[in-house]
Amino acid sequence: MKKVIICLIIFGLFVSLAPETDAAEIVFDYNYAYTGTAPSGMAPWLQVTFENQATNLVRMTLSAANLSPGEFVSNWYFNLDPALDPGKLVFTYYDIGGPAANIRQIAKDAYKAPGDGKFDILFEFPTWESTGANRFDGSDSTLYMITYNDPLLKINMKSFNFYSIPATGDGKSFLSAAHVQGISTGAGSGHVSPGEGISPAPEAGTLLLFGIALIGQAGELRAAALT
Repeated sequence: MKKVIICLIIFGLFVSLAPETDAAEIVFDYNYAYTGTAPSGMAPWLQVTFENQATNLVRMTLSAANLSPGEFVSNWYFNLDPALDPGKLVFTYYDIGGPAANIRQIAKDAYKAPGDGKFDILFEFPTWESTGANRFDGSDSTLYMITYNDPLLKINMKSFNFYSIPATGDGKSFLSAAHVQGISTGAGSGHVSPGEGISPAPEAGTLLLFGIALIGQAGELRAAALT
């Protein structure tokens, strides 16, 4: 019976890997550096908030409030519901103090972040070295309104709450990732993410079969115990 309990616990852990999405907003706190040098300030160094504004309208706010002077974001990676096409997303920039990004969204899993992870959307921010005035740094927040250009399908904040595809067989999956440069007096850089990431989870069909197998095993053990 102990074996069954352990198996059910493992099954529960697999199911729990799905991100929670019942809140009024979805917030990514970037508090884990998985390549290079961690930013020198207090984590979370970056934050992204997704909020539903109306049907097929999502408000996306990017903030770098806890980056130290000289640190800035160059690339920022995001995921999209695999049932949707990244090329149909429409981003409208609103100036709230941060620079606009060059947004690349040509295909699913098209952008690999160094370290690991294939992402669907890439925000490229200026990295000009002359004055730093146009970088996405510790003084900046940027706002986008997002819609989806399709007559049938719509987006909401949950559409961006998906894990990346690992770039290697033993890699990790991340909800998002960002490249922070200018760390440690300008010489260092690193990639940060919301949490440590997860190992690739089985597909839904695999989980279902696994659960059925566990139930069958539990029945067999119970029958054996009664005989």
